[in-house]
Amino acid sequence: MDVVEKSKGTFKKFGEESKGVYSDKSKLSRFSSDSKLIEATKKDWELQINDVFRKCFKILKPGRYCAVFIGNMYYKGQYHLLNADIARILSQIGFVLKGEIVWYDVNKKLHLYGINYSWIPSIVHQFIMIFRKERINDLSKEEKETIQINNLQWLKEKNSSKKFLK
Repeated sequence: MDVVEKSKGTFKKFGEESKGVYSDKSKLSRFSSDSKLIEATKKDWELQINDVFRKCFKILKPGRYCAVFIGNMYYKGQYHLLNADIARILSQIGFVLKGEIVWYDVNKKLHLYGINYSWIPSIVHQFIMIFRKERINDLSKEEKETIQINNLQWLKEKNSSKKFLK
């Protein structure tokens, strides 16, 4: 028979200090205000993803496949569908989404987050998204034009963000 460990009363409201029963066991260090890590925005993440997969698209032979492992995430009170973002970005580059596999991660435990206060999902799955670089002859004229328009738009965004950072 399966046994579920009894709650240790560690649930807390947002903003409250952790009671320490589980957090003391963590091997990860805490981030500090003087940390060298800078919090990136989702737009920064999208630009990096776009850069990486544009390079992949360039070197991938037509008719070949690209598999992307991605998990959605809950961050700052909002659920982010990163798999949808990946599908949008790679489609704009020219990849064609051929399918996805939902992979249940057995290493992640199911938790009850925010019990008695708010519902927060326990994310125990990831997506394996399969994309293909189609042969150019297999694309319609409209698809080719859409890819060109998206590429020009991406270049404008990239150049404007570089000017903003300088």
